[in-house]
This record gives sequence, structure tokens and C-alpha cells, in this order.
Amino acid sequence: MNVNAHFHVSLGECPVATSIAYKKWGDLGHPLVLCVHGLSRNATDFDELAQALAGQYCVVCIDLPGRGQSDWLSNASLYTNRTYLRVLEELIAHLGVHAVHWVGTSLGGLLGLQMAARHPQLVRSLVLNDVGAELDGGELQRLRDQAATPVEFEDLREAALYFRATLGGFGKLDVARWEALARSSVAADVRGRLCSRFDVRAVPPEPVTSRVYLWSIWNAVACPVLILRGEHSRLLSRAVCMRMEHEHADARWLEIPGTGHAPLFVDERTIGPIGMFLHRAMRLAHYQDALQG
Repeated sequence: MNVNAHFHVSLGECPVATSIAYKKWGDLGHPLVLCVHGLSRNATDFDELAQALAGQYCVVCIDLPGRGQSDWLSNASLYTNRTYLRVLEELIAHLGVHAVHWVGTSLGGLLGLQMAARHPQLVRSLVLNDVGAELDGGELQRLRDQAATPVEFEDLREAALYFRATLGGFGKLDVARWEALARSSVAADVRGRLCSRFDVRAVPPEPVTSRVYLWSIWNAVACPVLILRGEHSRLLSRAVCMRMEHEHADARWLEIPGTGHAPLFVDERTIGPIGMFLHRAMRLAHYQDALQG
């Protein structure tokens, strides 16, 4: 069973603290798995994964500022990775834990990379979902342009069709899952029309004109890493995944058939490998703690 909760964080010079929403599955006495979504998405993308893991872990799925049930920021210039990392650090402190296993899709994976490089004792393992140390700039710009377009819908059916068309990289989901995804991604405005629960001002304004290289950050990551790549992804190439695996002491990559950017965690093809990876990472973390103790 999940619990919907909020905490508050002060950002910039705003006198009013921003309310940040998250969903918690399982007992905080278990190892914590922190799930962080992509640019325009929200915490509900991890519902099936959280349900599957909640017996062994406490799974916390955040809505970043400007997404889902979290507040939108009055100052659009605060929509930066620096802000998101501060919010995530505040969430971890709020939960009262000292280490997490991180699962990040797209933007959430990039934040995980930065957090693991910055705080190696905090991130005990890392799952990168269709994101890595080198990204195709043209595809990244296309995804940003798509997210930056405001949308509204007459009804839930129209919203589900839109998300099915624009988020086809998630994989072959059934009608009920697309409708559930749409339901969690929109809210009614004062006119009764459905609008996205995403502040389009959160899309970075700077254009991406070339490939994005993050190898220096990747080289600073020491924890175990599982890289998931959508079979048809145009953002993350097989060559980059292989190089990441080769250059890291404990990284492996796996391709998810029938998906693009980015696989949604809804079935055994994705949930199973993550469960096995986390089980191994948790044992390694236990051994390391015993040695240090």
C-alpha cells in the first residue's frame, strides 16, 4: 500500500516554501529505493515497480517541482538540475536515511549520475533508464521541444491517445495502462478542460546543438550501475552503453525489446532485472558496511 505525502523546501529567495509531493511504498526500516522520473513525467511512472519491490524495500517516488502533485515554481529560472538535486537532498534528509538505491529515468538518471559522483556514500547503486554518459543532441532537443508544447484535452480518452502517440517509447502498453497514465498526467482547469500536470517552463531554454558528453561525471561514479536501453532509443546508443560498461568496474547494460525512450517499468522484462540488480547491490552494500564497521 502506498502513502501520498509532502514535504516543504525553500528555494531561491521565495519567502513561501515549495511543497514537494512523493509516494512511499513499504516500510522505512527497509533499504530505500529512490525513483526519479523524466523531464515531463511524474512519480506514477514507477507504480508497478514500487508494488513489486515494496516487500523488501521502501520505495519513494518523487514529483519534481512543476510536475504531478508538487508546486510549480513562481520563478522559472529555478527549474535547473541544481534545484532538483537540492530538492532530492532535502527529501533524503526528510526521510531520515543515510543511503539510497537510485532508479532514474532520463532526467532522473542524469540527476542520479550527478548525485552518485557528488556523494558516493549516499548513492549505493544506480539504475539508469535510457540515459548515459553520452547523448544524441538532436534527439535530446526533439524531446525537449515536444515537452515544451502546452497541451489540453476535451476528455481523458483524448489525453490517453495523445500520450500513446508521444510516449510510444514506453512500450506496448494496454488501453487501461494508457488511460491510467493519462489520468495521472492531467488535471482539470477552471474551464473544465484537461491540461498537463507539467509546467512547460521547466524545459531548459538553451538549445542543444551537438552531442552531450558526460564522461567526466561517469568516471567519478563508483557504485554498481545497471543501464537499461530501449531497443529503438535514438538518445542512447549501444556503443555508448558498451563503453560505459567497459570503463566502469561494476556496470552492466541491458536492452529492452520493443521500447524506445524510455522503457516503462510495467512487466518482468524491466522489473525483474531491476529486482535482481538491487538484491545484489544491497548485499554488496551490506558487506562494505561490515568491513567499515
